[in-house]
Amino acid sequence: MTLASIIMVGMFVWVGVALFGIGIILDTMTMPFHPPGAGFDENGDTMGMPALQNTVMYVMLPVFVLLQVALAWRVMQYVDGTAISTTMVGILPFQTGITGLELVVAAASTGIFAGIGIIYGH
Repeated sequence: MTLASIIMVGMFVWVGVALFGIGIILDTMTMPFHPPGAGFDENGDTMGMPALQNTVMYVMLPVFVLLQVALAWRVMQYVDGTAISTTMVGILPFQTGITGLELVVAAASTGIFAGIGIIYGH
């Protein structure tokens, strides 16, 4: 969703930040139901599944790269002063050009997504 919101811009750019806020609220509300995690055995080794954890982490790597490429494309449009116009692709509006506020929100959404991934990866 974050990648799509950066590509589409307009009102969609707020999706990443909104989903982060919703995620915080839902995480806080469901705190009593959170599992304790995989834990460790008597030798101090994790009882988790490292192969699964590494797979998720490395599958997300291309997503992080695509997010940065999309954000760089939007920064280039902002710096070049690309005129803001909207093109309809089916029922979805895609906006060329980006305002300063939209760029700040897109950068925040990308940063939030990458930050959550870094926490998971470590």
